[in-house]
Amino acid sequence: MADLTFTQELIKTVIGGAVPIAIATLGGQWLLNRYELDKKRRESRLEFSRFVRERQYESLVQLYQLFGRFMSLYRLINAQSTDLSNAEVQKSLLRQCAEAEAGVDAVILRIASKFTNEYQDSLSQSLGNLRQSVQIWRERVSTGNRLPFTYSSQQDYVRFKTAFAQIATYLSTNIFGSLEPLPVRFDAAQKLILDAFSNKWERHGYHDANDSPEDLYQ
Repeated sequence: MADLTFTQELIKTVIGGAVPIAIATLGGQWLLNRYELDKKRRESRLEFSRFVRERQYESLVQLYQLFGRFMSLYRLINAQSTDLSNAEVQKSLLRQCAEAEAGVDAVILRIASKFTNEYQDSLSQSLGNLRQSVQIWRERVSTGNRLPFTYSSQQDYVRFKTAFAQIATYLSTNIFGSLEPLPVRFDAAQKLILDAFSNKWERHGYHDANDSPEDLYQ
């Protein structure tokens, strides 16, 4: 093999050194690009998770607010100064009760559409009890009667407090128990919302024994 000229040797040396450098440079750039892409994906996923968590937390806050609203109405309805025989007073309280009850309906739908990864009988029962327990405000006011919460263990009162506590705990556990929100299943959410609004929870062994069905279910 003929000896290479000086120029050829120089070209060979330059190319021989440049190729690894070029490969390293291109490979390094590919790694940098891949890292930036993965970083953006992680940031997007975290941003989405944060957005979902904020919306879920709003459901919990809404539940707290509704509990406070019903407790406020309870105190107004049962106050000695409240004349439930007055048509205007009754109309005003009835409107407030209906609005608060509609708020519960809305939060039940929100829970079913944002938290339901799988159908749960216990959650369905809690939501059903929540919906039925708040109806008594409207039902009693519509007949001119006060709420029968004369002692802390009165069954309607226990049902109301228990339902709120169970659902608040469920929401808190799901929100703060994992960084990643669970994917919502359509079929489970649909079944849950239908069960929560079912009349099967209507007569669940509650209400005062002295109350007639006509007084309770208007």
